[in-house]
Amino acid sequence: MYRAAALLLLGGVVWGCSHLDFDMDSSEPAWGEAYLEEEGAGEYLRMERLAKALATWEKERGESPADYLLGTGDVLEVSIFALEVPDQLTVLTRTVSRHGFITLPWAGNVRASGLSASQLEERVKGAYAGTYLKQPQVTVHVAGYRSAPVVVTGAVYKPGLFFLTANRSTVLECLAMAGGLTITAGENALIVHGGNSLPLTSSDGSPADESARRAAASLADPERTTTPVDLKELIDEGNMLLNLTVRGGDVLIVPPRVNNYIYVLGYVRRPGAYRLDEASRLDALRAVALGGGLATIARPSNSFLIRKTSERQTAIPVNLKKIARGELPPLLLEPGDTLIVGTTTFGRMTEFLAPSMGATVSASAAVSP
Repeated sequence: MYRAAALLLLGGVVWGCSHLDFDMDSSEPAWGEAYLEEEGAGEYLRMERLAKALATWEKERGESPADYLLGTGDVLEVSIFALEVPDQLTVLTRTVSRHGFITLPWAGNVRASGLSASQLEERVKGAYAGTYLKQPQVTVHVAGYRSAPVVVTGAVYKPGLFFLTANRSTVLECLAMAGGLTITAGENALIVHGGNSLPLTSSDGSPADESARRAAASLADPERTTTPVDLKELIDEGNMLLNLTVRGGDVLIVPPRVNNYIYVLGYVRRPGAYRLDEASRLDALRAVALGGGLATIARPSNSFLIRKTSERQTAIPVNLKKIARGELPPLLLEPGDTLIVGTTTFGRMTEFLAPSMGATVSASAAVSP
């Protein structure tokens, strides 16, 4: 890019230069300024829509989800009145074993897996009633949810391992747990169902930092099935039918957008590479706006589009002035296109620039978000 810019600048010095504006009303903002904030505004709007969709779901769902069913790894606080000392409460902390049991004094192993906390209370009462206690008073509280891990990975703000506190969750709730979608998120997500290979904790007992990587490796499990989710319809259109169920052991993947780039070089204020995602249709005027607008000595009528085809690289003359006035139709850019804004002498330099443009762009164009 610097080589091309240097050659253009040299041409301006040798051949002279002139400035030609677009004959636009000076009271209007400089053309394209509004587009410079679109990406940030789009991110804010998507986060706002996600929050709105989640609120709609909470309202439509109505009743609270069913009791959480206990499972392996859950940490429980079992409180039993007068178990060890008369008129005093004994609080026991127990972790559900891999076989689904907790061990209690004098009662031995009591199955907990698959039961709700209230159901386990009744089972513990039954284990003590008539033997150790006349009328057992028992409460069970879940101190740590560990049996229903869900991995949310991809283009979210806080990818990682999460533990459900209900029998099931949904796509919207999982996205909210992960901090929402980043600006790079695509329009679709993927739920990978089933399997028991998700890591619960790292060696130090904390959620594993590499859980997403290890979970991704488990996706080859033939017992797993996948379900696509249209995030655009779910979040932007509010179609709650797509707020699908996510259960323990599932992986929710939000792939980033398929990004391509166009290049804006020559006499613009911020020459470089600019992202062109699959949902956008970028025209030449907006491309110049992304490049910060015209430089002082730019001559928009002397511009060129470098387009690489399967056979060769072609330089196409572009009159941005006539496009801006509506005298020519908009010029839509394609991934890999290079738009070069010239000066008065630009036409005379095109023959030299075009053959070397591919190397120049790949070597020096700064990539902008």
